[in-house]
Amino acid sequence: MRKVAPGEGAVLSVKQCGPLLLYATQRGAVHAWDLRAPGDAFTLRVPQSEGLLEHLALDPFHNTWLVTGSSAGQLSLWDLRFQLRLNVWRHPGGGKMEAVTPSFNKAHPLLWIAAGKDEVRVASYFPAAARRCAPVSSARRRVPREQGTSMKSLLLRERNLGRTQRLYHQ
Repeated sequence: MRKVAPGEGAVLSVKQCGPLLLYATQRGAVHAWDLRAPGDAFTLRVPQSEGLLEHLALDPFHNTWLVTGSSAGQLSLWDLRFQLRLNVWRHPGGGKMEAVTPSFNKAHPLLWIAAGKDEVRVASYFPAAARRCAPVSSARRRVPREQGTSMKSLLLRERNLGRTQRLYHQ
């Protein structure tokens, strides 16, 4: 067990990256705790003006890229090898994102982003193309809450349909 430093606020998101445990705090920091050592390996800071860091998405193949998503719709691409923020872009809707997860497709590294009302978007997280964000699904039908359908389950359903391949191989 480990206590978060005073003044960092609550932990809002956690991801494991090999021997590192990445966690985002309320004060706009992503801490990389090396589980083999007593302290943090490094800390990435995001200005508080960009919102609360609510989402962490890791490159599923190499664990070298990290995308952070904030409550204000800001997405940041980080290179974990050098602890550098490479790119910052805003989700086109500009609002709160419900879920951010990477695709599991080596040929086209993409992010699936659930945000807004009945919306799932796909975005490239390569630095040159990171500003492009294309809508994938915008369901017009109403789904009763009793069925338990949430934005996260819609996001998982879209990812499992293999939309990534259809987008790029048309």
